[in-house]
Amino acid sequence: MRKDGNACKNCMDEYSELGYNVKEINKERKKGMKENRSTKRSPDEVRELVAKIFVGFFFILVFRLMNGIIVQTFFDADEYWQSQEVAHNMTFGYGHLTWEWKEQIRGYFHPLIFSVLYSMLKFLRLDFSVVIKHAPRMFQCFILTFADLGVYLLAYRVLPQHKKNVKLPSHLPFSEVIIAQFYLFTSATWVILFQLTNWFTFYCGVRTYSNSMEYTFITLALSVWPIPNFNTKRSHGGNLFISVMFLGLACSVRPTSIITFLPLIPLILYYPPTFENIQNRDSKPSSVLSSRLKTLLTFLILGMFFLIITTLIDSYFYNDFTIVPLNFFKFNVMQGVGKYYGTHPFYWYVLMGLPTMLFSVIPLTVVGIYLSIQEPILRQKTKFVDPTKHTLWLLFPLFWTIFVYSLQPHKEFRFIFQILPICLILAAKGSINFLSWIPDFFRNHQSEEEEEKKHMAILFHKFQKTKPKIIVVLIFFNMLPLLYFSVLHQRGTISAMNYIRTDDTATDVFLLLPCHQHPYYAYIHKNIEMSFLDCSPLILGNDTRTQQDEFFDDPLLFLNQNFPTKYNFPSHFIFFDNIQPKISSFLQENNYSEITSFYHTYLVLDEKQSKNVLIYSNVQ
Repeated sequence: MRKDGNACKNCMDEYSELGYNVKEINKERKKGMKENRSTKRSPDEVRELVAKIFVGFFFILVFRLMNGIIVQTFFDADEYWQSQEVAHNMTFGYGHLTWEWKEQIRGYFHPLIFSVLYSMLKFLRLDFSVVIKHAPRMFQCFILTFADLGVYLLAYRVLPQHKKNVKLPSHLPFSEVIIAQFYLFTSATWVILFQLTNWFTFYCGVRTYSNSMEYTFITLALSVWPIPNFNTKRSHGGNLFISVMFLGLACSVRPTSIITFLPLIPLILYYPPTFENIQNRDSKPSSVLSSRLKTLLTFLILGMFFLIITTLIDSYFYNDFTIVPLNFFKFNVMQGVGKYYGTHPFYWYVLMGLPTMLFSVIPLTVVGIYLSIQEPILRQKTKFVDPTKHTLWLLFPLFWTIFVYSLQPHKEFRFIFQILPICLILAAKGSINFLSWIPDFFRNHQSEEEEEKKHMAILFHKFQKTKPKIIVVLIFFNMLPLLYFSVLHQRGTISAMNYIRTDDTATDVFLLLPCHQHPYYAYIHKNIEMSFLDCSPLILGNDTRTQQDEFFDDPLLFLNQNFPTKYNFPSHFIFFDNIQPKISSFLQENNYSEITSFYHTYLVLDEKQSKNVLIYSNVQ
């Protein structure tokens, strides 16, 4: 204890030598902490704050609805086949269920949400094809808006914010004043700017993936998670009960959501919340042991509640007692079925996945991570730093999630989508601190002449003015992948199915496209005959090759074997234009002709795809 006290005394002596008024610093720090505990908002301030929240929510919602309209491309099969298609089958009685549902490794909680939406439209007699087509996307835009507000709230809680009543300690050097003003800029605003302009969130967040809904619930859970105070050994702020409720919803959508919070659970048990009485602020907080027991019970009770609810839902729809997380673990981890969909090296998320998702702000994120690691040192030296305003605790779920998912051979961008808000908050932290070496320069050059110090301060001031320009450039570069992938890349299959939706002559459609690379019944909302190339994992049967493999190995042979007579010919074939020369003889012999084509992509990333999608029909 004496050693720590001497270290602290030496630290404060060092600050005294540098021109700081130590007594005033401590006075301001204690005064600020006291005000934070005791200040209550007046009714007018509360109404003003609520009004601002509603206005902000409205504008963000309008932005996200526009976001949902702009995104017109295909990204991954699960957007349709694991949510909308299942919900359509539950509500309207037709829709394809993939092999995952037959093996009971998918939970019904997520598609049930869209099934309720479909049922409401059906009850209101608004179940027109165009409404059924757009409703899930618009609902997901609404859900994503809460994630945007959650990111803002989390940033507001962990990053210092500029307030009119903030008083800086007196006798600070000129350079320190500039740094302090710069650091106290509204950092939560920077975060929401990065959030709304992040190309991957724009591209993926409005899609009806379980990952997108998981992203919202995890963000909301983090936004009200109690922040550990390493000085008091307790966690402060937020609401543990509400946070665990959101975590339960996230795990109900995707059981793997618990991975992100695994490092935070022991952390909050070691630094438990105070569980103060909200009605009586003067009441003493509960003891550490009592708080730990309350925290543990919160996790156990709510965890069991959501496990029972999801088990009952899954058992009802599967018509059999089913614990989906166990089945999921068996197939994807024990049997390694995920390898069937491709494998990547261990370092893929670090060197490819996360940098691609962050794109232009990756340097700022790296700076933010470095500054977060340095926070304990800064907290020891700078006594007026708020111990509850830090991002060090966010590094635990960030690094842990990347590590765990890196162990799995099959990797996808959306698997780590839920940690993107943490990275954007760290990017904002890096953006407001990327010139934080200036104070160190002045501390290490106190003996230099006054003119040179003023000259360096002027240079720093110029750098500060150029910062908005730098951020604008970063946002501009983020717009390039945002627009290309949202508007131009892989849109042909979507356009083709939209054509089938409005074509009354389409009564029997065969999609000669890569397996599941297109929407299905939930998109067209017509109960017609449709078929596609099956690609279920071979581990589920005795076959050595899938139907998709057979077709792309020899398209003409596949058609001749599967359609020996004209009796069972479909009315429409859909395929990429690189297939057309290989099956032209079959099409001509059976009176098929091209009725339309759609642009698909400029950048062909799969040899099974091409730049255009063709639709052929034999309807005269």
